Amino acid sequence: MRHQSASVHELARLELLAGLPGEALADLAERMERQMLTPGERVEARGQVIALLSGLAHATNEQGVREEVHPGGVVDEAAVSLRAVTPITIVRCARSVFDEVAGSPRNEPDGSAGAGDDVAVGPAH
Repeated sequence: MRHQSASVHELARLELLAGLPGEALADLAERMERQMLTPGERVEARGQVIALLSGLAHATNEQGVREEVHPGGVVDEAAVSLRAVTPITIVRCARSVFDEVAGSPRNEPDGSAGAGDDVAVGPAH
């Protein structure tokens, strides 16, 4: 696993952060960690906001529900872990850091997730 800071350019491409002012993106980029994982590597997701920049991953919650996560997908605190299926690149930070800089990860006025921007991995309905 390689670690480095996220870039403003990478964050600006995420639908989740659409409309966030440039200075907030720059602040968030400094505080988010960019990681590259190889297939089979896993990261803890609890208490974090994780966005997938490239590759394919599986997010799993406490009930064992697993969802595929594609580039641009965001895993929120409902997920327990994220496992790389292919080589992946993610950016992540503590949920509290994300909320402080960017606010809620939900962009829609009604509080719902935008199209494809959030993979909550909640309980199956």
